[in-house]
Amino acid sequence: MQMANMTRKKQLSIGCKKAIINAANNGRLMQDIALEFCVATSTISRIISRYREQGDINRKVGSGRPRKTTSRLDREIIRQVKVNPFKTAVEVTQDINEHFDVNVGVHTVRRRLVESKLYARRPAKIPYISSINRKKRLDFAKRHMHSTSTCGGPRDKGTAPDIKFRQLNMGEGQ
Repeated sequence: MQMANMTRKKQLSIGCKKAIINAANNGRLMQDIALEFCVATSTISRIISRYREQGDINRKVGSGRPRKTTSRLDREIIRQVKVNPFKTAVEVTQDINEHFDVNVGVHTVRRRLVESKLYARRPAKIPYISSINRKKRLDFAKRHMHSTSTCGGPRDKGTAPDIKFRQLNMGEGQ
């Protein structure tokens, strides 16, 4: 039997396993079931034998690879990012590996952050505006502060150029 058209999957769903058990109970051959569900005959055999031994098709508790990080380490990863949101995942990984006796990868840190709804550990960068360009922007805002809008009427006092003017004036002394 050729396995070229069968795709490799991580796990079969419970519904799929139930359908396999039903097909086997109806007297169908393992090869036919394997072709129908696109899995190897050894997978079909394992599912059927587990069902006959245990009477259940669910996974065992604790099966699978154990987590590399503890709940305390997960909290530390989240704390580091919340304290300094400009810290990258690579920097968090280096800190964790230095201060704790574990060897955690960057992808593990990213997964822990995604689990706690913290995404994209690439720090935001503030664009640099030179003092010359800052003065030019301020002059532009002063010149256009009382100009008419594109609608034809005069602008209100709280419009975008006025707000930009105030922001530039506050930022000028820095």
